Amino acid sequence: MIKEKKQAKNNKKTSNLKKKSVLELIRKDKYIPQFKLLIEETKKIGKISFTKIKRFFTPEVIDSPEFDIVLNHLKAQGIILKKRNRGPNNSNSSLLKKQKKLAKKLLKGEARTSDPVRMYLKEMGSVDLLTRQGEVDLSIKIEEGKKRILDSIFEFPFVYEYFSLLKKKIIDNEVFLRHVIDLENFYRKFINKKIPISFEDASLNEETNENIKNESENIDDEDIIEEKNEKKKIKIK
Repeated sequence: MIKEKKQAKNNKKTSNLKKKSVLELIRKDKYIPQFKLLIEETKKIGKISFTKIKRFFTPEVIDSPEFDIVLNHLKAQGIILKKRNRGPNNSNSSLLKKQKKLAKKLLKGEARTSDPVRMYLKEMGSVDLLTRQGEVDLSIKIEEGKKRILDSIFEFPFVYEYFSLLKKKIIDNEVFLRHVIDLENFYRKFINKKIPISFEDASLNEETNENIKNESENIDDEDIIEEKNEKKKIKIK
């Protein structure tokens, strides 16, 4: 029963729609000649936009089943209605233009950043600065890397051969030591700080240190004896 009632209502609606014409749906009579002229012009093209049609009808007609009468009329005239534009309304067209201009400016700005200097500065700005502890850790890593490189170099057999030949040339006065070693830096790092360069130097340093201690002790003893003798002379007088 319910289905039959619904079908009866739909049939009534369709029958009422069939009775109405397109011209009756136009919101004002003065728009009828304009609508007819538009239909005649668009017959040649075969397409018409929704924005051109909707201005002749009220929103109630457009959103109701009555708008099917308009669509059927267009089909009968060989005109296809383009799909509704679901995007922004015409009132927002100025906003769209502004957005497009802004997008173009942004694109130009990105094109300018293709300058290598600006790109480098931009990348450097994103890198965090080193802290004091970070600098210390980095310097330790650099020193360890240098030691590893030197150790790996000295493992090659031809390096030993090179230094043995160099030693012979220095002894034969073919090559001067200052051409091989930076003597100033060498003196600052090792000799001035009394750091032993080899085992022989270490033993020599120990011997010299003991001799210096013994000599200083002997000098102190002699000074004490002299002071005692002077005191005795004064007492006798």
